[in-house]
Amino acid sequence: FASEKNISFKAVSDASEMPLIPTDEEDMPTSGSCGDEVNWYLDTNTGVLTISGSGKMTDFEDCSDQPWVNRRSQIKKAVIESGVTHLGSYSFMYCSKITEIELSEGLISMGRDVFWDTSIPEMKLPNSLEYIGFDTYGCASIKHLEIPGTTKLYGYTFMSCDNMFHVTLGNGIEYIPYCMFIDCPNLSWMEIPDSVESISYSAF
Repeated sequence: FASEKNISFKAVSDASEMPLIPTDEEDMPTSGSCGDEVNWYLDTNTGVLTISGSGKMTDFEDCSDQPWVNRRSQIKKAVIESGVTHLGSYSFMYCSKITEIELSEGLISMGRDVFWDTSIPEMKLPNSLEYIGFDTYGCASIKHLEIPGTTKLYGYTFMSCDNMFHVTLGNGIEYIPYCMFIDCPNLSWMEIPDSVESISYSAF
């Protein structure tokens, strides 16, 4: 079809290669909207992506919908400022250069596949967090995480996190969902509070 229509294209093996399609850098935005009242700005000199504003980020349809999709190889750190209450689905998927993130108190929820294939070894989750979505950390480089006791968890949250070593579940968590730590071969230390009443199938 592309040949017949004289449309240039590049075949890719998976979605992670999509940003490699040539694009004029001057045409790639460094700021914009990512929610009704939430905005983003990327400092290309430092590699810091700042998400600011009030309310929820957009839940993107997939990783190609990220407004910074053609800039994600430049992102080294993300700062989620106070006022942002939700990290949208697929927000940082395939941002493989990102190694650090700051999450502010007031963040309530995370969508699905937010940190898939990122390089963040540790992050401090705010005590305001109430919900972590499906497969949020899948294939991420996270090594250690303390999950607040107010947080509800979903299945496959840490699927295939090869570097995951230590997890602390906060007092108040009542349920460990299905397949939550499936295919985490280096998970060696888990702190489970007395509040946990049930562990679903294939959790570990």
